[in-house]
Amino acid sequence: MAQIYLSDLEASVPVPLHTLIGFQRVRLGPGESKTIEFTVTPEMMMLFDDEGQQRLEPGQFRLSVGGCSPGARGRALGAPQPVSAVFTVIR
Repeated sequence: MAQIYLSDLEASVPVPLHTLIGFQRVRLGPGESKTIEFTVTPEMMMLFDDEGQQRLEPGQFRLSVGGCSPGARGRALGAPQPVSAVFTVIR
């Protein structure tokens, strides 16, 4: 299973370290690879500010794709390192 996580690296308020925004079951044989596609929407990147208003802040985000959440616990249990990319939202 491919799990897709989003991290807001510059949030102005406390936010989760990693938020699951999607997943897709992928069956692979030995040595096989597969391309998956998914869409990240602005709503997926929104946070709730101190006034309780939902908004999208500009800044850097990290997208991670792997078999489990991108934290140290998964790696400690033997999961491979997720693939990650950082991108910037400009307003």
